[in-house]
Amino acid sequence: NTVIPDKESPNFRTMLGHMDSRTDLGDHYYKGSGDSMSQASLSIMAAKIAYENAAFIRNVVSEQWK
Repeated sequence: NTVIPDKESPNFRTMLGHMDSRTDLGDHYYKGSGDSMSQASLSIMAAKIAYENAAFIRNVVSEQWK
C-alpha cells in the first residue's frame, strides 16, 4: 500500500528538510562564540526552515528553539 504523507503535519519535511535535517540550536549558536562557521550554520538552518510548512516551523520554534 502506498502511504500519502499529510503535507500539513508538523512532522512533514520537504526534500530540502530531508537532505539537511538539522533543527537543533546547540549551545554554540547562542553563547556568543561568534565564529563564522556557527554563524553560517545558523543562517542556513533559518533559511531552509522557511521552506517547510507552518505546522513544522511552529513545532521547531516552540519545542526545539525555545
